[in-house]
Amino acid sequence: MSLRYDAAFYVQVLDKYVATGECAEADNEPLYAYLLSVMNDPMIKIQVLSDELCARIFYDAMSQFIRLNLEKQKYNMQKSQSEQQGMELVLEWSETKLSPPSVPGYLPHSSPGCSFP
Repeated sequence: MSLRYDAAFYVQVLDKYVATGECAEADNEPLYAYLLSVMNDPMIKIQVLSDELCARIFYDAMSQFIRLNLEKQKYNMQKSQSEQQGMELVLEWSETKLSPPSVPGYLPHSSPGCSFP
């Protein structure tokens, strides 16, 4: 899962909304869709546009919320990639350990005194 929008995009969206009250209606990206649902609430829009203190509080709260979510998405993506690489390394290691050595004259299970079924 890649990040569709970066932090700069969200800053522009918030700047425009606080200045004009304008924003898109909807979007498919979950974080942006949530932000739009909040910004399209008539009560929120009235408070943000009519009171500078409310506008600053809204901007700060939404900025922090967005930043935390973007960091969490990035962390989860890195964790997933790291786990995938680890699985690939284990697979390579397993294949190497399970394949017989390429030593001339080597016969598996031919050690004197050892009997294997």
